[in-house]
Amino acid sequence: MNLKKIFSSLFVGIAFSVVAYLVYAAFVIQSVPVNTCTDSDGYQNFLVSGNVTGINITNSTYFFPDTCLSNITAKDWSCILRSGQLLAVEYGENCTAVNKTSCFNGKCI
Repeated sequence: MNLKKIFSSLFVGIAFSVVAYLVYAAFVIQSVPVNTCTDSDGYQNFLVSGNVTGINITNSTYFFPDTCLSNITAKDWSCILRSGQLLAVEYGENCTAVNKTSCFNGKCI
């Protein structure tokens, strides 16, 4: 196999992986350890604009609203329990992955 074919195959593989990651998979933006957590729109719902509220680990209240990362990417806050730790987690999702075309007011439309 010549060098040109190797680089061509590598480029196609990387490009496909990047597109698949950005278009078809929700991705974690950040995780915040918390004491309590309530998600107003259920778990990871990119079709409804909601928020996550509760008490953080310093015993202060917090409010994290769903927003848009871009005109085609929604950010949704959700509550999860991972390894015994309660977390407020912010996920991003390209709206085309949920059969929508854009993000407005924290939801895919």
